Amino acid sequence: MHDLLGSSIAQGFIGGAFLGIASVARMALGGRITAATSVPAGVMRGKACEAERWLFLGGLLGSGLLLKSCCPSVLVQAEMPVWREVIGGLLAGVGVAFVHGRCPSGHGIRGNNALSLASTVYTMAVLALAAALASASHVASAMRVANLGSEMLPRDALIAIAAQLLLAHLGAYTLLMACARTNVLTRERARDLQSLVDGSFFGCGIGLSGLVSPARVAHFFDLTCTSFDPTVGIVMLSAALITTPAMKMERFRSKVASPALAPKPVDVPAKGPLDGTLMTGGALFSAGWGIAGRFPGAAIVGLASPAAPAKYLAAVFAGVKLADTVLPAVHDNARPCAGAAGAKR
Repeated sequence: MHDLLGSSIAQGFIGGAFLGIASVARMALGGRITAATSVPAGVMRGKACEAERWLFLGGLLGSGLLLKSCCPSVLVQAEMPVWREVIGGLLAGVGVAFVHGRCPSGHGIRGNNALSLASTVYTMAVLALAAALASASHVASAMRVANLGSEMLPRDALIAIAAQLLLAHLGAYTLLMACARTNVLTRERARDLQSLVDGSFFGCGIGLSGLVSPARVAHFFDLTCTSFDPTVGIVMLSAALITTPAMKMERFRSKVASPALAPKPVDVPAKGPLDGTLMTGGALFSAGWGIAGRFPGAAIVGLASPAAPAKYLAAVFAGVKLADTVLPAVHDNARPCAGAAGAKR
């Protein structure tokens, strides 16, 4: 039990650090805010920034293949009833569509980074709802897991693999910046290609943290199970320790300079009121998270697993389509490129 807890903490902190660094790099270099959960809605709608969204999606998919080649155990997934995957995916898809392409979880995290009380309340409410539904439906016991923690890496192996992946992605960012500065690539093309690296970096963070496994998520949210797994909370804490000071510095820096690959300074979200659509979308998203133990970003990375969550992702896309069909105003009001430099949020 002690080894299991220690591995959860190590994976959570390392995976969260990857997510935090990837988010900061995306903001500092490309002037974009990471919103991985909104990718399915953005890809389906295909309005603006289509290349950027597809490349980010490609990076997420590529990270799964990369992890499969170097540490396939992090992609191990529990079996679950089909109804959970379908209902959870539909709720997540409708929730993402409902918030106009914004990222329900990412919005709360960015607000928390800005030390917004409203966003803190929103985040706690989202987590509480996920926990309530996970506990009421006994999601942990529904996961057919032979050995919780079988997807964990030995600590030494985890650190070695994480160091290699970190250096590889930082090297890719350096290469893109060099190509842009020497006019080998235009800034616009380099910025688009950065999304490929961003997606891969972000996906590696999800994989290394263990969040591809719905069992890890279920054992965090389900208060009725006897074996608690703190990974989800540790990942959020680790990422926040990096992104919070970075966003504070970015607000100051963006007033005097543009990101390296972006034409305009990044519009870092400031404190502001929460609107009804975000609250509703966040509630739907968290309900799906609690019922299925999955969220879209992790499911995309998990496609490289032998037990690929294809049913869940199909349900997510169906949920986006359903929301756009039943509630056309959701589609019409969708923000064309959430996270673009200079965009209003």
